[in-house]
Amino acid sequence: MRSEFKNKVEWVTIEPGEYFTSNEKIIISTLLGSCVSACLWDPVHKIAGMNHFLLSSKRYKKKQPCLRFRSRTIWCSCDGTCY
Repeated sequence: MRSEFKNKVEWVTIEPGEYFTSNEKIIISTLLGSCVSACLWDPVHKIAGMNHFLLSSKRYKKKQPCLRFRSRTIWCSCDGTCY
């Protein structure tokens, strides 16, 4: 993940396997190829989030859970924790 300021606005760019949430006025971006990204907005708490992940396949099931794949990344984005 990298963060930079453009025209006095903070931009956060996330890579595959990463997620970002914030309640600040910030721009969250990513670059997609064969990956998928989900953007979430909570209008009550005014929190936004985005994740960037690969769709998993059966061949990865035996490996340790990883944020690069959908199921773990979405839960981490929703509650801000990963375990």
